[in-house]
Amino acid sequence: MSYPGDVTSPTEMDDLCSKTIEHFGSIDVLVNSAGFTKPGKTEDVTVDLWKKGIEVNLSGAFFVSQAVLKHMVLRGKGRIIYIGSAGSISGGGGCAFYPTAKAGINGLVRLLSKEFAPKGITVNAVLPALIMTDLLKEREPDPEKQKDFIKRIPVGRLGLPEDVAYLAMFLASDYASFITGQNIVIDGGSTFR
Repeated sequence: MSYPGDVTSPTEMDDLCSKTIEHFGSIDVLVNSAGFTKPGKTEDVTVDLWKKGIEVNLSGAFFVSQAVLKHMVLRGKGRIIYIGSAGSISGGGGCAFYPTAKAGINGLVRLLSKEFAPKGITVNAVLPALIMTDLLKEREPDPEKQKDFIKRIPVGRLGLPEDVAYLAMFLASDYASFITGQNIVIDGGSTFR
């Protein structure tokens, strides 16, 4: 079951939460994974592109969380997990708006974790780098040039979507009940190399 919605619309996110609760009874875990970037130089970023990048990557994550938190607070428990970016630390990931917005996620995680931990809700972020996704393939479509990325990763391979998913699953579990306010880099060792 899935319901489409525009993360940049608070009204649509409220409606989406209501539909989800109507169908499933509750929202236990929110994984904020909407994202948008494109290759480009700072001088090529238009006002519209900047606004879209900030809206999708940062404002949208806030609006979805705001809608879900209303329900989680009533239940006294929940998990919010953001899919951020190691680019928020390294400055990588495409156009200027992308690491900027993702750095905003890091701050949002810290603020929300302090505000909502006493209400039984944990808030964390997973910060992937160089994961073999459509986004990476779009950034560098040439498979030979993709191999150059591997040279920057100490573990010797690109990350897989499953690597990110397993960490998100752990953060959603009861095993992670004492972890909140964390921005966890998952990058094979490349960010701080």
